[in-house]
Amino acid sequence: MRLARTFGLVLAALAVAMAAIGVAGASATSTVCKKNESMCSKENTYPAGTKIAASLEKETNAVFKGAFETEVICKESSIVGEITENPGEVEALAKITEVEFASCTQKGNNCTLAAVQAPHTTHLIAGGGGNGVVWFNPGNGGEQAGGVFGAGCGPLNGCTFKANEAQPPGMAKTAFQASWTTNIFGRVTWFMGNSQFKSNFFCGATGTFTATYVLSEPETAWLY
Repeated sequence: MRLARTFGLVLAALAVAMAAIGVAGASATSTVCKKNESMCSKENTYPAGTKIAASLEKETNAVFKGAFETEVICKESSIVGEITENPGEVEALAKITEVEFASCTQKGNNCTLAAVQAPHTTHLIAGGGGNGVVWFNPGNGGEQAGGVFGAGCGPLNGCTFKANEAQPPGMAKTAFQASWTTNIFGRVTWFMGNSQFKSNFFCGATGTFTATYVLSEPETAWLY
C-alpha cells in the first residue's frame, strides 16, 4: 500500500513536471536582439519596422549551378526587407521585399538571375548562442512565390527553379533556408550552402544555389 502511494506521488510529480515543460515549450519564441542577451530585454528588442539590408560577403559570389554544366556567377547581390514581428508567437518574422542580382555571367557571357515574386515571409528561428536559421517562406504567395529563381542565359534561358528542400510543418513547398551566424562583434552572416532547387526536364530538373550574405542593417544582432 505504501509502495503504491509512493508510486502514485512519483507519477503526480512527473505529470506536473511534464505540464511545466509543455507550457515552456508552447511559449518558446525567438527574438532579434540588439545585444548579446539570451533573455533579450525590451529596450534591446528590435521593433517591428526595423530595416534589414544585406549584401554578398566581400570577395564572394552568388552561384547558381544547373544541369548541362551550367554555372551562373553573380558578383553582386543584395537583400532588403524589414522585421515585422519581434518576438513573434513562435519565431521572429520578417518580410523580404527585394532580392537583386547584378554582374552575372555564364561562361564569360552576360547573364541574368532573378528571384521571382518577392515579397515573402521570412522566419527567424533561434538555435542557441545567438545563432539560428532563416527560412525564406512564400507564405500566402503560393508555390510560385518566394523560393523561385529564374535564369536568362545559355541552356537555362527562360527556366525557373523552385526550392526543393525538406521544409518544416506549415512552410510552403518553395521555402528554403539559410544559416544565421553572429560573430563576437554582433555582425550577422546568412549562409545558403547548395540550397536545392528543381525545375522541369527541359531545364535539367535540378539546380543548387550558394551565397553568403552579410547584414549591414541592423549593424549588430543576435537571435535568441
